[in-house]
Amino acid sequence: MSSLGASPRATAMRRIQVGSVGLIAVLVLVTLASMVVESSDNTQAGTTNMQVSQQNAVSGKKNEEPLAEIGLVPKIDADQDAQQKTKPKPFAAPSNTAPAGNSMPAQ
Repeated sequence: MSSLGASPRATAMRRIQVGSVGLIAVLVLVTLASMVVESSDNTQAGTTNMQVSQQNAVSGKKNEEPLAEIGLVPKIDADQDAQQKTKPKPFAAPSNTAPAGNSMPAQ
C-alpha cells in the first residue's frame, strides 16, 4: 500500500483517514442496529395493541380503564365501583369545642 519511502506526514494522514472511515463505519452500523431493534419493538407493541383491541371487539368489552390495563393505576372491579358510588359517605357531627387558637383568656 504505502511505500517504505513515504514521508511520516503522509503516513500519519493515511492512518487518520483509515481511522476516521472505521469510526464512521461503526457509527453507521450501530445506528442501523438501533433502528432495527426499535422497529422490532414498535411492531411487537402494535401487534399486542391490535390483539387486545381485537379481543375487546370479540368479547364486546369497551376499554374503560386503559391506565389500569397497562398497570399505571389499580384496577377496580365493577362491583366495587358500584358499591363506592351507592355507599353514603359518613357525616361528622359538629363538635361543641372551640378551636385551640380562638380560646379566650381566663379572667
